[in-house]
Amino acid sequence: MSILWIFGYTYVITWFTYDICNAMNMRFSIIPMFLYPFGVAIRDIKKFLDFNLALETFRDELPDQEISLAETYQPQIFQMTGLSGIAWLLYTMIASKPVVF
Repeated sequence: MSILWIFGYTYVITWFTYDICNAMNMRFSIIPMFLYPFGVAIRDIKKFLDFNLALETFRDELPDQEISLAETYQPQIFQMTGLSGIAWLLYTMIASKPVVF
């Protein structure tokens, strides 16, 4: 179910990006390469601060437990590397038009 949710979310983002770029007569790579990374960076700063807070709590309350930073970023990596590409692939297969970056 979670893979379907992420796929649907990724498809909506891809569709939104495509429509905005067409409406503003921009290249398709502008929004994903420049605008989205700033939003991701803001989210990741918050996630990093929360992670440091969790580490302090673990150190104080559960000194024998461990947590790694990689565990907190797995869904985003999967979303960006896997499902974005699948959404673009499905668009090119359905619309019979290439996506040019």
